[in-house]
Amino acid sequence: LSTTPLVQQYPVVGAASSFPVLDLSQLGTYSLLRQDRDNLSLNADHDIFDKRLTFFSQFMYAHDQSQGQLAPDVLPGLETAGLVVPANNPYNPFGIALNGGPGQPDLLTRFEQIGNREIDTYSDAVREVAGFSGNLPEGYNYQLAGTYSREDQTVLVHNIINGVLANEALIPNGQVNAQGQPLSSLKDANGNPVPVLNLFGLNNNSAATLGALGTTIDEEGHSDLESVDGQVTGAPSFLTLPAGPVSFALGGSFIREGLATDFDPLFLSGSAVGYTPAFPAAGSRNRYAGFAEVNIPIFSADNRIPGFYGLQITAAGRYEALEPGGSAAVPKVGLLWQPVDNQLTVRGGYSEGFIAPSIYNLYGPNTPNLDFIHLSDGTAQDEVISSANPNLRPSTSQQFNGGVVFSPKAVPGLTVSADYYHIQENNVALSDYTAALASLNALGSASPYAKGYAFSDGASLTTTAPNQVVNSTFGTLTIPVTDSEAVRTDGLDLTLRYTHPVPDGWGQVTLTGNANWVNEYDVQAAPGQPYYHYEGQGTYDFGTAQGIIPNYTVNSSLAWAYRNFSYIVSAHFIPGEVIPGNLFPSIGLTSQGSTVNGLAQQVGDYYTIDMQVSYEFGKGHPIMSWYDGLALTVGCNNITDNQAPLIAGGPEDYTDKNVYDILGRFLYFEVSKKF
Repeated sequence: LSTTPLVQQYPVVGAASSFPVLDLSQLGTYSLLRQDRDNLSLNADHDIFDKRLTFFSQFMYAHDQSQGQLAPDVLPGLETAGLVVPANNPYNPFGIALNGGPGQPDLLTRFEQIGNREIDTYSDAVREVAGFSGNLPEGYNYQLAGTYSREDQTVLVHNIINGVLANEALIPNGQVNAQGQPLSSLKDANGNPVPVLNLFGLNNNSAATLGALGTTIDEEGHSDLESVDGQVTGAPSFLTLPAGPVSFALGGSFIREGLATDFDPLFLSGSAVGYTPAFPAAGSRNRYAGFAEVNIPIFSADNRIPGFYGLQITAAGRYEALEPGGSAAVPKVGLLWQPVDNQLTVRGGYSEGFIAPSIYNLYGPNTPNLDFIHLSDGTAQDEVISSANPNLRPSTSQQFNGGVVFSPKAVPGLTVSADYYHIQENNVALSDYTAALASLNALGSASPYAKGYAFSDGASLTTTAPNQVVNSTFGTLTIPVTDSEAVRTDGLDLTLRYTHPVPDGWGQVTLTGNANWVNEYDVQAAPGQPYYHYEGQGTYDFGTAQGIIPNYTVNSSLAWAYRNFSYIVSAHFIPGEVIPGNLFPSIGLTSQGSTVNGLAQQVGDYYTIDMQVSYEFGKGHPIMSWYDGLALTVGCNNITDNQAPLIAGGPEDYTDKNVYDILGRFLYFEVSKKF
């Protein structure tokens, strides 16, 4: 494994600092070379009949294209593709077959001479919404809409080795060419034998042999969704109470969603070296839902009593049925209380959630990964395949929240709020290979995961003896997505907003700040298992890993609006986190696994600053000229170009792109027009 490109990419690695040095032998980083994004959105509405019948439409099209690189193909995949180095291969120094079956040595190498794997990804997405809305007599409003969306994606991976042809190139035909090179059983496009493939001196292979082996594999998939939804809202006069009108909302929806994936023949057969066989997948489901919500004013300024300047109760319910997936009815109750006046509001509520499993987890293709497996004989990258599960149950949740909002009259324009939240989510879908391996080593063939495990020689578990699964004989583990995980979290959300006019008519400025404190973020792999704390840490490479869960985050912004001009600058801060790796309690090893000194990595603080300037012609006025309603925007995200931190044992990008910015400084402009 050549580490030179990685040292060039991350020159800080190995520098003297308080941070542990990364073990470069663990790295196989994906590099994003280019990404193009093209988006088109159109919105329209037309009043057909006096606001009682209005047609509206929204259209969006997006095209994304990215180019990236991975390190050259790695060849423990020889076994996967069925490659065998025969004993009579002139470059085989051992005189026995390699990768040929039980008891024979396996060859492990990275095929650098064929070059980095180049990955092209193309995505096209379209979304169309059209419907009618309007006002009805007696204070009612309605909306009826239909939605269609579809996304197509194609992934091309270049510089892949064709395993069928590589097998032929490893077998000598007994002849030599004019340069004295032994020739193989593989022929080029003109029918001439190419030199034998030398896996022990990769830089000595001929261009003819390499050219005959290299190929491209592709994966295609699409998802689509059609839906119809409608709702009626209102505050009819006959439902007016002393504190004010009772308002309500009623609605329902129907959704059909589908998914399909396919692969080229080389991918399907498992003959692409380094890649497991892929399996096409397709499926669809229907969803039906209905909801009702009512807002009841009990006290207001019109009928207030001491201690109750205002009191409102909101009650709602939703019913949803899935085919497949079952059904559920969930409630929601909320309360707003103003004890003295409208300067102070106390709010709280309880709700239950019902989250349908994703269509990908239900019907998606088998997804292979080379994961770091922690077993009794150490840590190694082994093949784990996640498979879809059409029998997944929906996730359910319960949430409590309560808080206060204070808008003092003594400081006009100031609002501060503090809210506490507690969320418990159950039946969360995951592929927990850590739990699967623990079960296999505890129960052997009696484990529910036994049918998905195979040793390196293809054999299955046949006895209930413990600790049979070790890295030295690990083959593949296929596990379905299950709905056994549970997550509970609670924290405090703080917000400040202050708006103030600028003297001498120079517009107004608005200062906004928000901080979220995560008091607890606990994860349970399965019922009966312990909960583990994840807050303040980054966890990767085991079944219930959650990525970065910051102890807190801070976001702030300052906006200035003056006539047609607006400017906003915002800042985002994430504190430093610990990356425990294998030291995490659910793994329990004595070394981090991806640092040279074996200690946990400490990732430093991280922040970004964004800026945006906009100008709108004819703002706030009727559209009289062609340029009225035209807005020009220029902005820059991450203006200081802060790079995402390198994370020991992180995913393929060796950072956490769900938390940190992987693009760096990003300039953009936007032109929009209102008609």
